[in-house]
Amino acid sequence: MTRSPCWRKPKRGKTGEPHPWVVGKAEVQNYLSVVQERAKSWLAIGNGRP
Repeated sequence: MTRSPCWRKPKRGKTGEPHPWVVGKAEVQNYLSVVQERAKSWLAIGNGRP
C-alpha cells in the first residue's frame, strides 16, 4: 500500500523559519468567525429565510 502524499511529513525548513502550520490566534479567530457566519447562513436557509 502506498502512502498518500497528504500524510507525508513536510520538509524541514531552514533554521529560524516559522512552522508552516502555526498561524497564530488572530488567524484562528478569523477562521472561526467565518465558520460561524456560514453556519448562521445555513441555519437561516434551512428555516426558509434568505
